[in-house]
Amino acid sequence: MPLPHAPVDITFAPNGRDGFVTVGAVNASILPIRIDSKGVPSPNGPAVPVGGAVDGLGSAEISPDGHNLYVASVTGRQLVVFDIHDDATLSEVKQRVAGGINTIYPVITPDGRHVFFSNEISGTVQAFNRADDGTSSEVAGSPYQAGLLPHIASTTPDGRFLYVPNMGSSFISSYEIRPDGTLRPLPNVDFAPEPGVKPNRR
Repeated sequence: MPLPHAPVDITFAPNGRDGFVTVGAVNASILPIRIDSKGVPSPNGPAVPVGGAVDGLGSAEISPDGHNLYVASVTGRQLVVFDIHDDATLSEVKQRVAGGINTIYPVITPDGRHVFFSNEISGTVQAFNRADDGTSSEVAGSPYQAGLLPHIASTTPDGRFLYVPNMGSSFISSYEIRPDGTLRPLPNVDFAPEPGVKPNRR
């Protein structure tokens, strides 16, 4: 499937049929796609501009209910929120959430209540509560300190914990996700130990 600019990431709706491709290092846009019965993707409506010449996209994440798309604008230092229509096309930009330097890799808890993303150069993780309409509000204490070059964050399937590998450090930043969306830092564990040496907590 030819694309007008370089594709950066692809993410799929819970129905497994509809998806979205983030396109462009600058003047970025989001292209809705649909996967046919043979697995071939094709455009599903027009590409939607993110809105700024400085917007260069990283990864994207769809909410568990399939109603919203969250896209990290790396160079724009923002998390950009869209509504997903019933036909799997996108709204115009619904919300812009300020991030740090190199905003990357949004992640949403399985219950859809909390949103997190890493700021790679700032060395932080930001935490938000997600409203029923998909908009996000930052929680008290955010951003939270991570290690050097925090990267792809993940939550546990029960939504109780958040883990952030740090590419420039030898440990994974670990947090408890509290019911109000705030994070409680847990001991970090060294994941670059010497062979035969038990990893250490920090």
